Amino acid sequence: MESVICDLCGDNHTKKLWTTSDRWTKTGQRFDIVRCLECGLVFVNPRPDKNEIERFYPEEYSPYHRSKKIRWFLKKNFQLAREVNILRKFLPEKAKILEIGAGGGEDLAFLRDRGKWLTEGTDLSPYAKETAQKEFRLNLTLGQLEEISFPNESFDLVRNKYVLEHVHSPKSMIGETYRILKPGGRLILWVPNFDSLSRMIFKSYWEGGEAPRHLYSFSKKTISEYLKYKNFSIEKIEQSVIPNTFIHSFRRILEDANMPDFILNFFRIENPLALILFFPLSILAALARKSDRLLVIARKPL
Repeated sequence: MESVICDLCGDNHTKKLWTTSDRWTKTGQRFDIVRCLECGLVFVNPRPDKNEIERFYPEEYSPYHRSKKIRWFLKKNFQLAREVNILRKFLPEKAKILEIGAGGGEDLAFLRDRGKWLTEGTDLSPYAKETAQKEFRLNLTLGQLEEISFPNESFDLVRNKYVLEHVHSPKSMIGETYRILKPGGRLILWVPNFDSLSRMIFKSYWEGGEAPRHLYSFSKKTISEYLKYKNFSIEKIEQSVIPNTFIHSFRRILEDANMPDFILNFFRIENPLALILFFPLSILAALARKSDRLLVIARKPL
């Protein structure tokens, strides 16, 4: 375990918000979630170092696997189809896309096939690399982005979907992203929103603060400050209406209350009834500018 200063502003004065445990590995180990008193960034401190963190990503970790049928149907026909429409506004065919943390590769393969773009991906997991190769004929590069050393100005778009909160230094990753983007290239980024209605309701049960894999929690303010420090121009910050975090967070409360499996199994994002139940709440949160997740598009200057 290591104790760290704020990655965003470098200050070392923090306030503890809550303590939580890991729900994947179930080791019982506890982690403090703190807020920087200078800039407001929320992070885990102390935290597993780069050598320790691997044991908190077991092979069964869901991003390494293909989505289940209902989840994939919803994802490809709504989330990914909409993303392709957004990207086509500024990305021509044969543009080069890099996905950081591509997992099992299903999103990247969809963009390759639907958008006709040239795609590359990275991940830390050999299991994810194997899945991407076997299922989608994608050859991912293993390693941290900062350690791979892609050539300068080599990509038209870098895709970072729910990855930035996992890394030990978001500032370092954003800086490396800037280096490998072509002039005028874009970063498309998704992060959980710490200022969300779901976090305010569920507090320490909030699924967006999945310690210790989520080392950081961002708000619109802090993610904007990260991007501006590297001179990215922010083109869009969009509120999501996806109810997944509401469902998962509520399920956490039920798990701790030792509810029977038939109740727990209802509160899964693969269950259309659970999606319908929480969808109005996610719309309300988005209208109030307090949705679970933020979509950010930022551009490197020409």
